[in-house]
Amino acid sequence: MYQEQIRSSKRNRQQPAKLGEAIEVDVIKISELSAKTGLTPHTLRSYEKHGLIRASSRSDSGYRYYSEADVRRVDFVRAARNIGFSLDDIGQLLSIRLDKQSHTCQEVTDITRATLEAVQSKIAELLSMQQTLQILLESCCGGPENATHCSIMEALDEGLARQDLTASAGVTGVKTRQPTKMETASKTATSNLSNAESKSNLKTNQKTDQKPKPRRRTQ
Repeated sequence: MYQEQIRSSKRNRQQPAKLGEAIEVDVIKISELSAKTGLTPHTLRSYEKHGLIRASSRSDSGYRYYSEADVRRVDFVRAARNIGFSLDDIGQLLSIRLDKQSHTCQEVTDITRATLEAVQSKIAELLSMQQTLQILLESCCGGPENATHCSIMEALDEGLARQDLTASAGVTGVKTRQPTKMETASKTATSNLSNAESKSNLKTNQKTDQKPKPRRRTQ
């Protein structure tokens, strides 16, 4: 029966349906939906698995068929996903979309604000990663010699060792590693700079507090 409806939908739209003929249904397969929305069939099936979209109907052979309303729903999901909404958030937004009279703008803004905070946190994390990568690049000569003493590789090895020791300390009480020479030198330089600034400020304050001595009059 449904296959007859599909065949009917492919006929000339200008011709009226004959008596006893199934009313034409304008539907498309998942491959056509993918081409229309720019999403892969795998992504569409994943969204369907999460309950965000669904096919309006299936053929006897199991093919999914989507209506124009399904296409608009997929466009909504794609737009929300592209700006950072999670799948759970999109599910809530779809519920609001289906029954806007029963929901408020406050509900929508709460979901949006939480997403914005998550994006801002991710941006801060990415900026920190960018700074670390820049420091690593500046620390390595990038020459043609072998990577036996590559500073980037050494830094990564030290970071992995630190993570392993920290994890072990929480279970077996192993002490954390000793700081490397580079870390010690950096801390020493920072400390010396701070001390130098403190001494400079102290001398300046002393000069300011000292009152000039009165000169003796000569007779």
